[in-house]
Amino acid sequence: IQQEELQAFYRTWYQPSNSILAIVGPVQEEAAYKEVLRYFSGGPPRPEPQTPLPRLGKGIQVKLASFEGSRAVLAFAGPGLHHPDLMALELFAQALGGAASSPLESGLRLKKHLCSSVSASYFADLQGGYLQIELYARSGLMQEAIEETQQLLLQIQTEGLSTADLDRARAQLLVGRAVDRET
Repeated sequence: IQQEELQAFYRTWYQPSNSILAIVGPVQEEAAYKEVLRYFSGGPPRPEPQTPLPRLGKGIQVKLASFEGSRAVLAFAGPGLHHPDLMALELFAQALGGAASSPLESGLRLKKHLCSSVSASYFADLQGGYLQIELYARSGLMQEAIEETQQLLLQIQTEGLSTADLDRARAQLLVGRAVDRET
């Protein structure tokens, strides 16, 4: 790839009209809006890139969504990309929190209503990896959500995951890999 090609790609795609900006946290809407205008408006107009993807709209839009709760990420160190257990860890993460019927989703979100969203995934590179469990706890329920997660992990450590959970996770991983190859 040539430098000119990279610059053309940047000029075409990296522009405010082709961007989504999410602001999360205790912010004042009017002040945040002014800052967005300050940093993302003005400058020479550029033609919008041609894309087969649907456009979300033109101009700066403010959409507010309330989130009453907090986020926690639990991470556990693990092996890297070339370790023979990598696939087993990816399968474990998928089985643990990859679908509505997974133990994390069904336990913390659907049955106990502690979280609005939960997930588990395994990330690895050449140096090492980690199992990540992400919890979006409902307001005031973070400590209970973390304790419930710890109890669930202890239960899985002693009893294991069900065959149904592992079969579902294996099928999801295979579909995901097939989609990755096709796209």
